[in-house]
Amino acid sequence: MDAPAADAAEESSEDTECICAASASGTWPQSLVSRSIREVSEMQSDPLNDAMCVIKNASLNGKADCTIEPSSKLIGRVLKVMQDYGYISQFEYVEDGKAGKFHVMLDGAINDCGVIKPRYSVKVTDVEKVEARFLPAQDFGLLIMTTTAGVITQERAKELGIGGKLLAYVY
Repeated sequence: MDAPAADAAEESSEDTECICAASASGTWPQSLVSRSIREVSEMQSDPLNDAMCVIKNASLNGKADCTIEPSSKLIGRVLKVMQDYGYISQFEYVEDGKAGKFHVMLDGAINDCGVIKPRYSVKVTDVEKVEARFLPAQDFGLLIMTTTAGVITQERAKELGIGGKLLAYVY
């Protein structure tokens, strides 16, 4: 092995220097210094889940409003169902030059809300079983589904006699 190659091998195996109060030795292991692009790009995102978490946290903290970003048509339709059943008072779309955002006014009527993952397909005959699984009591709360008739509640799906995929719950 020639001298430049030996120096390069020595440098790559050494720890990189880090000046911080939390580090006792003052160095970080090489494996923690850089991340490959593959590790970072494997992150998954679910904007509907993020939106429901923002609403839930704001409601539990007694806030009167919250901002959901980024926006999407699906989030807008889920918010419309929640507004129709009195869980939120109103919402408006705000264009910000990127993906946009929703400004949501809360009523304080939400005890819990969340996304159902994976998005199970449900037949109209199985809706009652799913209600028992995700809602705390009979006739208390909503399951929000996407169907061929659009984004609707489980009650509306039973009236129409259609099944669909579960998106979220709220009570």
